[in-house]
Amino acid sequence: LCVKAHQVEGAKAWLDATVGPHTRVAILQNGVEHRERVTPVVPVGTVLVPVVVDIPAGRSAPGVAEWRGRAGLLTADTPEGQAFCGLFTGSFVTACPTPDYVSENWKKLCVNAPGGAILALTGQTMQVFHQPGIAAIARAILSECVAVGRAEGADLPDDLIEAQMARFMAAAPDDTNSMYDDRAAGRETEWDARNAVIARKGRVHGIPTPVSDLIVPLLAAQKVGVPG
Repeated sequence: LCVKAHQVEGAKAWLDATVGPHTRVAILQNGVEHRERVTPVVPVGTVLVPVVVDIPAGRSAPGVAEWRGRAGLLTADTPEGQAFCGLFTGSFVTACPTPDYVSENWKKLCVNAPGGAILALTGQTMQVFHQPGIAAIARAILSECVAVGRAEGADLPDDLIEAQMARFMAAAPDDTNSMYDDRAAGRETEWDARNAVIARKGRVHGIPTPVSDLIVPLLAAQKVGVPG
């Protein structure tokens, strides 16, 4: 299942037609709520295999996608995860089970949450990180993501925030991400799966998320079909 996080309900008819009593559903999506999103649209008891995706790509036109050079997939180290990864043996994709899927999933969210929100809200490419105050906002989002991720059981190292900030600052000025691409094309963005989740899970753990609380309504208010 490779649809965007907010498109899961729209895939229900396809799942109804294809999921049988022995079907395993691999969920290739952003965010950390794969099971929560998909469980309601598949039969009770369906085996779900969440997958962390690291395949930078963008859709430039209908039927046209630009792949940006690496392709990695991570699953939990379970029999189902191992079987899924085995499908890619000999392909251009590196697919591996990991003994700590929760941590890897939150590490990916630490990339997605600040980068996607900032590019979608500003309408600018990665060069915007060098504008006054932008890096501080990204660092604050990262701090909230790390705090909530740790409360969720992720093992996130102390140097993660500065290491990720260094990658943001070193990015090519015209680089984009999928939130930017979707916003520029007037499509709905994954603000809920990538940003609202931090505030949502923060409330569960009693962790303040003031920056996420501020940017999520701004992201939600962006109107589909009106880029910029």
